[in-house]
Amino acid sequence: MAPRPRELTPDRSARDLFGAEMRRFRERAGMSLESLADVLRYGKSSLARYETAEAMIPPDLPARLDAAFGSDGLFGKLYGLAKHEVHPDQFRRLMKLEAQARVIQEYTGQLVPGLLQTKAYARALFRFHYPKATSEGIEELVTARISRQALLHADPAPHFSLILDEAVLLRPFGTAETMREQLSRLVEEALTPTSIVQVLPFSHGDMLLQGAHRS
Repeated sequence: MAPRPRELTPDRSARDLFGAEMRRFRERAGMSLESLADVLRYGKSSLARYETAEAMIPPDLPARLDAAFGSDGLFGKLYGLAKHEVHPDQFRRLMKLEAQARVIQEYTGQLVPGLLQTKAYARALFRFHYPKATSEGIEELVTARISRQALLHADPAPHFSLILDEAVLLRPFGTAETMREQLSRLVEEALTPTSIVQVLPFSHGDMLLQGAHRS
């Protein structure tokens, strides 16, 4: 006898509502989790966790569900609400401002900013900052961070200007492959029509002093 599916609580949160609608559309289409996994090219266990709201929804899943079920953007709209829930209230305000901004300018002297982090780089950061977190908890944070990056590819996309201190490029997080992938991502973003990434080298320390003097 097959185990009873877990009872859903769509009134608890946007993520729970997303999962409940996912199950409703799946069952209405007469599909099992296995068959839906084949259509979406996703793992069955991952889909089960999204359906029961046990994991943060990945950014690419809503569009795949809308395409598979012909749900006219429903899952995209639900995801727009659910992706904010993992963040504290003060950070939700930042995300709202980012989504409305036409120009984003940032300087960082320590780490690659969240808008340009790869999954592996973000994962290494979270593991360092939250050593007692579970693997599931880390992956939830990674998914939430990566979801912010969709705004850089919106239509229209904001103009994003980033200045990195050279120390950011030399400070390793994760494996050598993690850093190689992260540096490649920075190069890719530096060449887009709406983004520019510049590096402030150690040899230009006088620029920092001049800026501090003017302020």
